[in-house]
Amino acid sequence: MILYMFTCFLLNIGLILRSYLRAQRRVYNGIDIVKFEESSAVERTELKGVTADSVIITMVAGFRKQKDQDTLIKAMLLLPDTFHLVLVGNGERLEKCENLAEHLKIKERVHFLGIRNDIPQILKMSDIIVLSSYFEGLSLSSIEG
Repeated sequence: MILYMFTCFLLNIGLILRSYLRAQRRVYNGIDIVKFEESSAVERTELKGVTADSVIITMVAGFRKQKDQDTLIKAMLLLPDTFHLVLVGNGERLEKCENLAEHLKIKERVHFLGIRNDIPQILKMSDIIVLSSYFEGLSLSSIEG
C-alpha cells in the first residue's frame, strides 16, 4: 500500500513538472531589463536650454507617418516653457518634423537626437516617456520606457 501511494505521488509530481516545462516559452523579442535598471542617466546639460527644473518628455521611434511625432511637437505649444521634447530616431519624416518645430518657434524646446546607442541612459534621464502613434500594438519602446 505504501509503495502504491509513493508511486502515485511520483507520477503526480511528474505530470506537474511536465505541465510546467511545457508552459515555459522563450521570448524572442524580449527586453534585457538589467540593462535598463543598471544604466545611469545622460546628463541633462547635454541638451541645450535644459535646466534642473526642466521636464523632459522623450519618444524613441523612427520618423515615419505611423509614429506621428507631429502631434507631440504641436502639443509643446500647450505646455509651459520648462517642458522639453526629446525625439530619438531617424527616418523619412525627420526633416519635416524639424521644420515644424522651427515654424512653430519652439525649436529650442524640441531636441532631435538622431540614432543613439544609449537609449537606456536617455530614458533614465526622462521625466515622461511617450509613444505617439496612429496605430501600434504593444511596442518595445513602450515597454522599455
